[in-house]
Formats: sequence, C-alpha cells, structure tokens
Amino acid sequence: MRNLFELTRDQILRSVDEKFIHHQQHEAELKDKLDLSSAQTSDWFIYDAFGNSLIIKIRSSKGDRFYLNKLSFRKEFDKIQRRYLQMDKFDFTTDEGVENFVNELKKLMWDIVENGEINIYCSCDAFLYWGYSYISTKKRYNYPSQRENRPPDIRNPEQRNSICKHLSLTLKNMDNNRIHGFVAEVLTDLYIISRLNRNEDIINLTKERRKRWWIDYFAYFDGEL
Repeated sequence: MRNLFELTRDQILRSVDEKFIHHQQHEAELKDKLDLSSAQTSDWFIYDAFGNSLIIKIRSSKGDRFYLNKLSFRKEFDKIQRRYLQMDKFDFTTDEGVENFVNELKKLMWDIVENGEINIYCSCDAFLYWGYSYISTKKRYNYPSQRENRPPDIRNPEQRNSICKHLSLTLKNMDNNRIHGFVAEVLTDLYIISRLNRNEDIINLTKERRKRWWIDYFAYFDGEL
C-alpha cells in the first residue's frame, strides 16, 4: 500500500468547498466564539503530543464539549534524519553545540508545519457522517488509525468538501507565527525525545528536554504559565 501522506496543510485548505452545507459561514461563526489568539487557550490547545503527532482540543460551537483534532507528520519526520540532519557536524559535549543542533532542528520543524505533508482527523460527527473521513482516506491524508471505507452515499454522494470547520480553523490557526513557532518547538522536543534517545551523545539532552517539556506542559494547565 502506498504511503498515506500525500497532501500539505495548504493543499488541504485549498480543497475546502466553502459553499457546501454553508461551510464558510459556520466556520466564521465558530471562529467568532473561540479564543484563538495563542497556542494554548481555554478554547484551543495541545492536549497531547507523542512521536510525530499532536492532538489538539477545540471547543464546539455550542461550547458544551471539545473535539479532538489529530495531526501527524510521520513521513516528514523520517526525512529529517535520512536527508536533512547531519548529526556528525554537531558537538553534543558543549552547550553551544547542543544549542546549534536544537536551532537547526527547529528550523526544519518550522518548515514541516508550513510545507510538510500531513495526516488529519477530527472527532466531530460531521467529519464522519458528511464523508470527510472517507474522502480524506481516499485522498490519502486521513490519520492512519482513523481510515474510513464507507462512502457518504446519502449525505454527500458527490463527495464535496474535504474537512470540517474544526479542522479548517486548526489548520488556518497555524498561520499565526506565535502558534506556528510553538508547534515547531513542541515537534522539536518530540523528535529529540522519540527519535534520538538511542544516540549516547545526547541521552542527557533528551532527558532534560523531556523534563522541561512536561514541566512546561503541565504548568500551563496548573495556571503557572
């Protein structure tokens, strides 16, 4: 089977049919209700992060629940170590060498968020029942564990549109430089934690960044940040 990763964030957004079931209107109404000013608000925040994936919680339009938006960058992660990151040019025995490595990796992550191929999923009813889960599976950008093989023959027989309003807002939210930078920082830490901890030269770096990430992550929800 071919790799599922086929479309970038921008390509997915360009495929949105704004007229289908008043997508543009509903998205605008939801945006007006939510605080999307930064990477972690009470309406939109990174709920979990692991490996190559982020899970973002976004509040519903009624305000009574949260939906999960899953984003995965696995193919792009694989490219980093294989093609872009020359590990032997960094000196991990010095603070300066470590910092140079982290900055270089962060640049790559920034580019991945902007231009990398991505898998997505939303836990809302619309994503499943209006056929976006099926459409995204067919076009190879659905989250791997959420593939859907049942076409929306009743609600959306022409298979219009590509994503729900929640995912549309989440993907557009990445254009905010503060959010973009925060996501790149999280992906940087995840890469170090999940991909590089077999390298003895950076085991200590991995431990320190893991500790700092989780301290910062939970401090936000404890109201300390």
